[in-house]
Amino acid sequence: MMIRKVKSFIEMSDKTTDEVYKFLECFSNMLKISMIQRF
Repeated sequence: MMIRKVKSFIEMSDKTTDEVYKFLECFSNMLKISMIQRF
């Protein structure tokens, strides 16, 4: 579900790759935090 949202965000955006990478970095950090909180 969330991965689909990220893909559509990247496809829709006319942003530079820099901004996309920043977004992905933030997203992966959020995923790491949520994984840690689960355990």
